[in-house]
Formats: sequence, structure tokens, C-alpha cells
Amino acid sequence: MEPTAAISVIENDLRHLLDAVMSVKHGHQWLEKCYTPEELQALEHRQLEESKRRAPAKVPVSLLSYTHFYQLRKIIDKNWQDFSTALGEKKEFSVLADKVEDFRNAPAHSRELLHHERALLEGIAGTIRTSVTTFLSTRSPDAKHYPVIEWVRDSFGNEPEMSPGEIQIYRTELRLKVGDVVTFDMRGWDPQGRELRWDVETIPGGPAGPAVDGTDVSFDLVITEAMVGENLFVDISMASDGKYHRSNSRDHRTTFMYSVDPPSM
Repeated sequence: MEPTAAISVIENDLRHLLDAVMSVKHGHQWLEKCYTPEELQALEHRQLEESKRRAPAKVPVSLLSYTHFYQLRKIIDKNWQDFSTALGEKKEFSVLADKVEDFRNAPAHSRELLHHERALLEGIAGTIRTSVTTFLSTRSPDAKHYPVIEWVRDSFGNEPEMSPGEIQIYRTELRLKVGDVVTFDMRGWDPQGRELRWDVETIPGGPAGPAVDGTDVSFDLVITEAMVGENLFVDISMASDGKYHRSNSRDHRTTFMYSVDPPSM
């Protein structure tokens, strides 16, 4: 795993953890209680700059997405009792966090990490990922039995909120053309460490290709004439290789909705 990818995994997992814990404690507007007006203004500025750089692609609307590691750690340290169940001993987390801050600064200033530093950073990312995902999964009674989709994002930046057990349709409001390629990046986690298999099916259109195996995977969907219409549903489902599943042969699923224009005559 590249250092920048490992840092991204760590920050994203901690953002999910903070949102889950602090929204229970302070409500969904918890950012306003934990950051100063100046800090919130800085986050809004980052969001605006990101939207300008990546236009016309969508960018996250939550200001939490624009926080850096040190800002996430600040909230965790101030509210440690709320996070100790997820992150364990504070002293051990502090040691890992110090290393993350050291390693984060090096790539940011074009300094290459040494091989053992890269391995250590990847190990820290794995440790935090396991701790956070295990904690969040315990909030669901079936979490110890079945895997979950942690996130799915298309190449336009669309990313639905994932909730196990619910059939979700994410309306992208996008119009596609025949021949377009939409890339889906997907990540899942299984509490029993089993192999995960992903299936992508379009309605209309049928199966979009062979299943993809892995925890972190990507899938390229080619838009064909069979998908033309105002309601193209791209159904993404995931299942472990175990004997039992959450619903029929699936453990978790989500659906994206697009419109596909007819080809020019």
C-alpha cells in the first residue's frame, strides 16, 4: 500500500468513527460543538477549493471529509472516554498516532519513506481499520455473522451512505452516453476474514461482467445500447464465500441510478 493510500485509509476510518460516536453524543451538528468558527471556516474553504479543482465531478458535502489527521486526533484526545472502547489503550493509540503524523509529513514534503517505515504505516492502517470497523459493526446485532460494504464510489464522486439490511437506491442525477465507462471503487469487510465476492448487474442489461474477488476492488462498467433509458439501475452486491448469507445469496448491496441517452442517429 502506498503511503498516501495508507494515510487516506486511516483518516477515512477515523472520520467514520468520529461521526458515529460524536453524533450520538452531540447530534448530527456535532462539528459546530467541537470546532471553532475559524476552524469550520477553514474546512469550508477547503471544500470550495476542492469543488473548483474537481469540477464537474462531485465532491463530498460533509465538512468532516476535509479534516486532516491532527484535527481528528484533537477531537479523539479531548473525548477519549467516548473512543476508548473502539481504540483501546490511550497510550498505545498515542504511539501509533505520533507515527502517523510523522509519516504523513514526509510524503507531503516530497520525502520518500524508507521500506520499514512504509511497512509500519501500512500495519498501523490495518490496525486502526480493524479496530474501527469492529467497533462500528458491533452496533448491528448481525454484525458478527455477515460482512458489510464499507463504501462504494463511482468515478463521478457519487458515494451512497451504507446501512446493512436496507435496500438503497442512490439517484445520481447523471446522464450517460453509450460507450461511457463508469468505474466503481468498492471496499468491504468481513468479521470472520472470509473472501469477498462482488457482483455487478444492470437493469436493463443484466450481469455486467464476471464477479470480482477481494476486499478493495474496482469494476469498470461500459455503457451499452441495452442500458438506454431514463432509469438505469446498477446493482452492486457483495457476499462472503461462507455457507450462510444475510439475505438469500447476498450479504450487502447498494444500487446506483443513472439515465442513458439514446445514441445519435
